[in-house]
Amino acid sequence: MWAISILDHSKNYVSFLDEKNPCPLPIYDLCFVPTAMALVDPKGSKEATSFIIENHITGTWQKFIGNANAIPLMASGEEGYEHAQYMSFLQHIQFEKTRRLAYISDWQGNSDTTFLYLPRLTCDNRPALYGDGNVASAFLKFPEEHCCNRYCSWAGLKPPSHDNIDNLTNMSTGE
Repeated sequence: MWAISILDHSKNYVSFLDEKNPCPLPIYDLCFVPTAMALVDPKGSKEATSFIIENHITGTWQKFIGNANAIPLMASGEEGYEHAQYMSFLQHIQFEKTRRLAYISDWQGNSDTTFLYLPRLTCDNRPALYGDGNVASAFLKFPEEHCCNRYCSWAGLKPPSHDNIDNLTNMSTGE
């Protein structure tokens, strides 16, 4: 749920920027696959079986950005590269708009679709809030590892920093 809210917030900010200055690059309408949990509890059984149910994503699965660092996994020219660059840009927005508290990591899905699944929220030291997939060391290295790309340039983002609040001043408009 946190990841969905943060993704929506960053997408809204991109829309706000795009209205002011149309983006010359593709803007992908990404969303997370809805999931549900089903419990099978046969009468008389002492144990229930649980299943996670989600939409089927066709095609080849790809991981675009992991949760151990902020570096896109595709090189220029590889399938999914442009998607990974856009996701990296969204991470930069999320890092700034949450006042350097969190961003979405572990971006995976299919480059043929807008559906992603199994996101992780990454922050500094709150594993109890965001689960075992939170890699605090990756969060702390984000300013050094994030490589601003053409999307970041279009949006006027400065390289991220844990202590520089100039980006927040520049991002004060839009939601």
